[in-house]
Amino acid sequence: MRIRTILICLTLLVITTAVELSAIEITGVQVRASEGHSGAIISKPVTLTRPATIVRIDGPKEGFCIMGAATICSSSEIIGTTLAPGTYTVFPNVPTGKDREKVVIYLR
Repeated sequence: MRIRTILICLTLLVITTAVELSAIEITGVQVRASEGHSGAIISKPVTLTRPATIVRIDGPKEGFCIMGAATICSSSEIIGTTLAPGTYTVFPNVPTGKDREKVVIYLR
């Protein structure tokens, strides 16, 4: 009985890990312009072939903008929002006193 319980727990752990690894990520970086240097927004476009829901956000409290089928500018309170199929990029707002910021939006 104890071995069976351990096997069930391990199976659930593997399934949970596989689900976490299957999350879609949209990543963006913004570099503030400085004297003699241009600023930059770097975000590889991600194409969704089906609707996907925002499940986690790693980024600055100053927020970010998701650009695509619709433009959404916000912060973490959009967790649970579903994005329609389409191609998306994201860029963070750079906080005062920083030259660079990164945001990662996780979808499932």
